[in-house]
Amino acid sequence: MDVETTELNVQSCRFVSALECVLPRHGYRSVRSFDLHLDDDAMRQSRDKATQYSCGCDYTVMLVFADAPGACLEGTISIRGNAAGAVVSLAPSASDGELSARFPAILVEAVEMKNINGGTYCCCAHD
Repeated sequence: MDVETTELNVQSCRFVSALECVLPRHGYRSVRSFDLHLDDDAMRQSRDKATQYSCGCDYTVMLVFADAPGACLEGTISIRGNAAGAVVSLAPSASDGELSARFPAILVEAVEMKNINGGTYCCCAHD
């Protein structure tokens, strides 16, 4: 199974929320496995350098399922980052699955969501 990894110039918290909005448009539902606040020197320095915006979830894992009753796990998306950027990885359950094929379009749509890089609030908390 191949893991696809992409670096993005987006606020990680906003990107997680954008993915949660975009995935259903492509026939998927997601469940946040966890949001982890990392307290290592690199993340702390990166947070300090990135504007006044402070992001509370440095590492988020989302389980992705087809939006159908009893659907199996399609893949796992992990997002590590802060206000300055995010590293997004997809670990599909099957290398020939549709999620792998749709992932580039899902990423583009999530990045292009209006105001993903604007404002000062963090959407890490479940609204």
